Amino acid sequence: WDGWYGKFERSQDIGDYFGYKLNENGRVVAYGKDPSDYLTDVLAEKAVTFIQSTSKQPMFLYFAPYAPHAEGAPDGPPTPAPRHKGTLAHMTAPRPPSFNEADVSDKPSHIQKRPLLNAEQIGELDHEYRTSVESLLAVDEAVERIIKALADRGELANSYIFFMSDNGYLLGQHRRPRGKGVAYEESIHVPLVARGPGVPAGQSV
Repeated sequence: WDGWYGKFERSQDIGDYFGYKLNENGRVVAYGKDPSDYLTDVLAEKAVTFIQSTSKQPMFLYFAPYAPHAEGAPDGPPTPAPRHKGTLAHMTAPRPPSFNEADVSDKPSHIQKRPLLNAEQIGELDHEYRTSVESLLAVDEAVERIIKALADRGELANSYIFFMSDNGYLLGQHRRPRGKGVAYEESIHVPLVARGPGVPAGQSV
């Protein structure tokens, strides 16, 4: 690696998106709780700086924002950037047929034993979904900045970009309040999008 910037410690009194520490090429740098310290934005700035400062040679950038992971706990709501907080307050978690599934008689026993989700639990899921998509607005902006940096350097047409996730996530499907550790489509299905030289536009494989 020519450049390495990775979060490795969170502040117990602030969290993961603010008050964290980065390993910046072996040097520990602490960040505070100002809006400019929002983790996704800090990583985006470092990614853009890397593109802008790399000399004319092949380069590889791995950009992995923490959003929309939960704040502190393994599962739960993340923290959106202050500028995005509450902007999608009208949204609710998707309600596919598997959401709070009424008939689970064809499911394994550990699913059959789960009660239906109540109104309070569903409200919590809606809140988690809203904060998740709000946290991804900063990721959208980061992707836009990275693509613009490549375009400004004249490298966009010569660059492959791969977009993917590490796992799916359940929000009320099959009566499970949240999580990813089950072999259901919502948990195991992840996107993989590619663009670049020779990649046909709009093709799904």
